[in-house]
Amino acid sequence: GPWYRVSRRLALLAAALLVVAILLLTLWPLPEQAYRASLSPVTCLVCGDQGVQDVLQNVIMLLPLGLALGLAGVRPRTVALGAFGLAVLVESLQYAIVTGRDASLSDVVTNTTGAALGAMLAPHLPTLLRPGRRAAAKLGIGMTVLWAAAWLFGAWAMQGNVGAGHW
Repeated sequence: GPWYRVSRRLALLAAALLVVAILLLTLWPLPEQAYRASLSPVTCLVCGDQGVQDVLQNVIMLLPLGLALGLAGVRPRTVALGAFGLAVLVESLQYAIVTGRDASLSDVVTNTTGAALGAMLAPHLPTLLRPGRRAAAKLGIGMTVLWAAAWLFGAWAMQGNVGAGHW
């Protein structure tokens, strides 16, 4: 078959391994960060001097899971519901049990968004990885617009104040 075809079984195996990795990354206790974690309100969506970075990292963290499930044939809506459930489970455990972890509503929203985006991208993977001339031009323009929007948003968000974080 075509070079981009992935067997359903292989995609589901990748998804299972990604879930294990996500659970390890998010539920590993960090007692040395307990005080910092206690400072963030659970209901905050973009908080602190690293808020935008946190949002982007959480979207990106679940994007591969959504992509793997999308390649396995799971519908984006089902992927989003599963990611939502996984995120609520993780955030609940971080809030109630895991020391030094920062539970937040933002993580639930961004993790769900990342997985849903991955699932929506899955059917377009061949075009994204090996675009024709016309598709490459559209992707180039789209990425330029996305980059400019991210740059402008970053400038607006900082409003002349780069904060105390590492830049």
